[in-house]
Amino acid sequence: MYGCGANTKGELGHRIKIKEIGVKPVLLTAVGHLPIAKIAAGDGFSIFQTTKGKLYTMGFNYQEQLGIDRKKTKGLLIKSPTLVISLQEETIVDITAGNHHTLCLSDKGTLYSFGGNKKGQLGYKVKEAWPQEIHFTEPARAEQAQEQKQKPL
Repeated sequence: MYGCGANTKGELGHRIKIKEIGVKPVLLTAVGHLPIAKIAAGDGFSIFQTTKGKLYTMGFNYQEQLGIDRKKTKGLLIKSPTLVISLQEETIVDITAGNHHTLCLSDKGTLYSFGGNKKGQLGYKVKEAWPQEIHFTEPARAEQAQEQKQKPL
């Protein structure tokens, strides 16, 4: 897998040096062992859905948009793909990322959200940032969370 960017927040992995990054794609060795089905990226973080439906994240975890409790890590940067433990029993079939939040859909049709919720983008009022199920009172359609806007998938 290849990627581009500054890698200032670890979103491309720990083995990439900033001086090597730019417009030219570089090999992302940190994710080489994962059978990736889909990738999404937010502001300084990356999320990966594997072919077996597991969710991995890496990068800047300031608002717990990686689905990993900041108190259990040694800092805000996660520099290699890390399994989202709270969703390991789920089979994830779709993912998307906003600037500071993540959405993922399970094979059972359950939508999970986590990360920044300053504008209610997680779909619930509580401030917990870890993966939570979004409950709908009426039929919903999938949207893509990008640049603080919602766009159809």
